[in-house]
Amino acid sequence: HVRDYGGAVYLEDGTCEIIDGTITSCTAKKGGAVNGGGENSPSFTMTGGRIENCIAEGDFSDGGAVYLEGGNVTIGDDAVIWGNIANGGNGGGVCVRLGNFKMSGDAKIEHNTSLFTEVEDGGTSVGYGGNGGGVYITSTNEVNVNIDNGYITDNSASRRGGGVCVDMPDENKM
Repeated sequence: HVRDYGGAVYLEDGTCEIIDGTITSCTAKKGGAVNGGGENSPSFTMTGGRIENCIAEGDFSDGGAVYLEGGNVTIGDDAVIWGNIANGGNGGGVCVRLGNFKMSGDAKIEHNTSLFTEVEDGGTSVGYGGNGGGVYITSTNEVNVNIDNGYITDNSASRRGGGVCVDMPDENKM
């Protein structure tokens, strides 16, 4: 259990590649298993292995398995993201803010959940989360979302996009 960022891996301004193995039962506020961010566009690539049963939990919690701010997320080949939860946040499997997302090969993003909750924000109760059960992508800039192949199945969201939710202002392009 990690209090804020990345229950198993915290990545700042670098590259992380998972090619095999299992990350399981981790908890953090942002990125139940993996969290990445920084000024120099971090990169997370998963071509094999599993991330399963991890939880992003707490007010404004995002990315049950993976949370990346800026940079690139690539899920490919035989990677599996399974059974993760964003409890009171977005992206039960993967949450990408201000970055790019690519999925290919026989990758699987399955049985992940994003749950809506009421949270306190400056003394006011506001609703947050519940978007993108499998994948949630948001940005105020142009981003690339490329799903060439793979499986996004049996995910659920209490608000929008059980499989995938792309949340961007109308003037931006995807």
